[in-house]
Amino acid sequence: MEPAPPLERLPDSNEPVGLVETLTVVTRNYRAYHLVAERLRALQAWVREQSAVVP
Repeated sequence: MEPAPPLERLPDSNEPVGLVETLTVVTRNYRAYHLVAERLRALQAWVREQSAVVP
């Protein structure tokens, strides 16, 4: 299983960050989380199926 993509980060400065930029980063990270969670659920289902076939 390939590793999860790194989370995007907001700029690390003392400058204010715009709402659109913040929402974009949060949305991309949220999407990445859900994709990884779906891959994990699929892997867990596969492991359960394999353990039923090969006890």
